[in-house]
Amino acid sequence: MSPSAVPADPDASRTARAVVAASAAGASDGPDAIDGLTRVLAKACRQLGDSGHPKDAAALAAQGWALLRTRHPAQADRLDGTMHYLARLEAKLEQ
Repeated sequence: MSPSAVPADPDASRTARAVVAASAAGASDGPDAIDGLTRVLAKACRQLGDSGHPKDAAALAAQGWALLRTRHPAQADRLDGTMHYLARLEAKLEQ
Protein backbone atom coordinates (compact mmCIF):
# COMPACT_ATOMS: atom_id res chain seq x y z
CA MET A 1 0.00 0.00 0.00
CA SER A 2 1.46 3.35 -0.95
CA PRO A 3 1.62 6.15 1.65
CA SER A 4 -0.97 8.12 -0.30
CA ALA A 5 -3.38 5.18 -0.04
CA VAL A 6 -3.31 5.22 3.77
CA PRO A 7 -6.44 6.97 5.05
CA ALA A 8 -5.77 10.16 6.97
CA ASP A 9 -6.33 9.96 10.70
CA PRO A 10 -7.93 13.23 11.86
CA ASP A 11 -6.84 12.63 15.47
CA ALA A 12 -3.24 12.12 14.39
CA SER A 13 -3.32 15.32 12.35
CA ARG A 14 -4.79 17.23 15.28
CA THR A 15 -2.14 15.79 17.59
CA ALA A 16 0.64 16.67 15.17
CA ARG A 17 -0.63 20.25 14.94
CA ALA A 18 -0.78 20.47 18.74
CA VAL A 19 2.80 19.21 19.02
CA VAL A 20 4.04 21.77 16.51
CA ALA A 21 2.14 24.56 18.29
CA ALA A 22 3.48 23.50 21.70
CA SER A 23 7.00 23.33 20.35
CA ALA A 24 6.69 26.77 18.81
CA ALA A 25 5.41 28.08 22.14
CA GLY A 26 8.50 26.72 23.92
CA ALA A 27 6.75 23.86 25.73
CA SER A 28 9.29 21.29 24.63
CA ASP A 29 11.13 21.11 27.92
CA GLY A 30 10.51 21.25 31.63
CA PRO A 31 7.30 20.48 33.51
CA ASP A 32 5.03 21.21 30.54
CA ALA A 33 6.77 18.58 28.44
CA ILE A 34 6.65 16.00 31.23
CA ASP A 35 2.97 16.68 31.79
CA GLY A 36 2.26 16.49 28.07
CA LEU A 37 4.19 13.28 27.61
CA THR A 38 2.41 11.76 30.59
CA ARG A 39 -0.96 12.65 29.07
CA VAL A 40 0.07 11.11 25.74
CA LEU A 41 1.32 7.94 27.46
CA ALA A 42 -1.87 7.62 29.52
CA LYS A 43 -4.04 8.04 26.42
CA ALA A 44 -1.98 5.54 24.43
CA CYS A 45 -2.14 3.00 27.26
CA ARG A 46 -5.92 3.35 27.51
CA GLN A 47 -6.28 2.92 23.76
CA LEU A 48 -4.01 -0.13 23.79
CA GLY A 49 -6.09 -1.60 26.61
CA ASP A 50 -9.34 -0.81 24.82
CA SER A 51 -8.02 -2.62 21.75
CA GLY A 52 -7.75 -5.85 23.72
CA HIS A 53 -4.29 -5.62 25.31
CA PRO A 54 -4.86 -4.39 28.87
CA LYS A 55 -1.93 -6.35 30.35
CA ASP A 56 0.56 -4.85 27.90
CA ALA A 57 -0.92 -1.41 28.44
CA ALA A 58 -0.73 -1.76 32.22
CA ALA A 59 2.92 -2.81 31.99
CA LEU A 60 3.74 0.33 29.99
CA ALA A 61 1.81 2.55 32.39
CA ALA A 62 3.62 0.94 35.34
CA GLN A 63 7.00 1.64 33.74
CA GLY A 64 6.03 5.27 33.28
CA TRP A 65 4.73 5.48 36.85
CA ALA A 66 8.01 4.10 38.21
CA LEU A 67 9.96 6.77 36.31
CA LEU A 68 7.75 9.61 37.54
CA ARG A 69 6.76 8.70 41.10
CA THR A 70 9.51 10.47 43.04
CA ARG A 71 10.14 13.69 41.10
CA HIS A 72 6.75 14.13 39.37
CA PRO A 73 4.05 12.76 41.69
CA ALA A 74 1.12 14.52 39.99
CA GLN A 75 1.97 12.91 36.67
CA ALA A 76 2.56 9.56 38.40
CA ASP A 77 -0.96 9.87 39.85
CA ARG A 78 -2.34 10.23 36.30
CA LEU A 79 -0.69 6.95 35.32
CA ASP A 80 -1.91 5.36 38.56
CA GLY A 81 -5.45 6.20 37.45
CA THR A 82 -4.70 4.69 34.06
CA MET A 83 -3.47 1.49 35.71
CA HIS A 84 -6.68 1.27 37.76
CA TYR A 85 -8.73 1.74 34.58
CA LEU A 86 -6.77 -1.02 32.87
CA ALA A 87 -7.12 -3.39 35.83
CA ARG A 88 -10.91 -2.95 35.77
CA LEU A 89 -10.89 -3.43 32.00
CA GLU A 90 -8.86 -6.62 32.29
CA ALA A 91 -11.22 -7.99 34.94
CA LYS A 92 -14.20 -7.20 32.70
CA LEU A 93 -12.60 -8.96 29.72
CA GLU A 94 -11.91 -12.07 31.82
CA GLN A 95 -15.57 -12.48 32.78
